Amino acid sequence: MINIKVEGLDEIKKSMSKNKKELLIKADKGITRASLLLLRDIKESIAGRKSEPKSVDTGRFLNSITFRKLAPLQAKVFSNAEYASILEYGTSPHYIAPKRKKALHWDDLFSKGHDVKGIKPRRHFRNSVIRITPKVTETIALEMKSI
Repeated sequence: MINIKVEGLDEIKKSMSKNKKELLIKADKGITRASLLLLRDIKESIAGRKSEPKSVDTGRFLNSITFRKLAPLQAKVFSNAEYASILEYGTSPHYIAPKRKKALHWDDLFSKGHDVKGIKPRRHFRNSVIRITPKVTETIALEMKSI
């Protein structure tokens, strides 16, 4: 999971007086909108519309990307696919062997086990965070200015 920390929220909270409730509502709305921007960018990345390699085979990973409000001023964008971290961070070279059968099978090939070179990291989440950080700041600032 990648966390985005918005700096300056403590100063904003301290400077609030009569508009405190409205300001918190606007900041929360800005964080929600920014999280949705991140969600969209990650999905576009997975679909191959950004610089990262396309990661769509069945669509399961793409459709697993979701957004959840955790608390006021907190939200997360994540995947519940069990292989999401493998795609994000990649794997090192390793040996694979069958777990339930006598041999692995794909196409017309069989193997009792063999070394694989691993996969390169796709970095959909990480690169999306880097790409949209300026938009996140701008989105939250625009909401705060609308008071």
